[in-house]
Amino acid sequence: MTAAVTKSAAQAAKENRVHGEALFPVAAYLHRARPGEMPIYAHWHEEAEFLMLLEGELALQIGTSLHPLKKGEAAFVPGGEIHAGHPRGDRGCAFFALVFRMDWLRGGALDRVQSEYLAGLLDGSCTLPAHYDGAEAWSASVLRQLSAIRDALAARKPGYELEVKARLLLILASVAGGPGWRARHRGRPQDRQRMELLKAVITHIETRYTDKIYLRELAELAGMSESRFSQFFKKTMRLSPMAYINRLRVEKAAELLRETDRKLLDIALEVGFGHPGYFIRRFRELTGMTPAEYRKRHFRTGE
Repeated sequence: MTAAVTKSAAQAAKENRVHGEALFPVAAYLHRARPGEMPIYAHWHEEAEFLMLLEGELALQIGTSLHPLKKGEAAFVPGGEIHAGHPRGDRGCAFFALVFRMDWLRGGALDRVQSEYLAGLLDGSCTLPAHYDGAEAWSASVLRQLSAIRDALAARKPGYELEVKARLLLILASVAGGPGWRARHRGRPQDRQRMELLKAVITHIETRYTDKIYLRELAELAGMSESRFSQFFKKTMRLSPMAYINRLRVEKAAELLRETDRKLLDIALEVGFGHPGYFIRRFRELTGMTPAEYRKRHFRTGE
């Protein structure tokens, strides 16, 4: 599906979903996050992604780098790079995400476009700039193209596929005429290994969050001591391991509160909170209201 759809904030760490279709590997997602929500949980996918902030502020983490985004700004996430979104301020945010296969942009035969511009993006040795704020002409051009792509995917008029592909190539042309490609720094071998271990830890958390998770099991999975792992996780994810787990559980609980009429105790136990009082405290800290107040305000409204 190429039209904008709502994207769940809490999702599998390694996305296995198919973005777009085999003959049109492009997908657009629109997500609105309430104040206190974690808009994008840490995940990664093989496709590249542009994310454009429509409302509010968002700190987008790409690998180990943090990129603060304001309304109207955008970011680029290379394929395979772990990324997460941390809320900023108390107004919530909304963003448009465009996920696409970079190899879709190359032609059927080797030409200068592929050899001089696409080759580095396809083999992972190069990447595009991460942040687009519109301050320079090339950056403003990228933002205009992303807005036009969003409109084209929403309208889906005959020929919209041509327009999307053409505008993605125009984005590359804008960057090539501006700062150009950047070397994709993957760090030292041991750093790359740690990022792979972190992916394994996040996947473990997001598949086991309903159970009791001990710090020692996460540290063992990462091959570190508990103290060293805690420091590494917090430095990379901007949250302690337990804070990350609790935030994920609260997001899952909020989803159940919005969409079901199940008892609060049952929901607390299902998402991994063993004590209802602790569930209420953590929920209030992250959303500003009790679970009961949240349900009263948001039950089956989707807002």
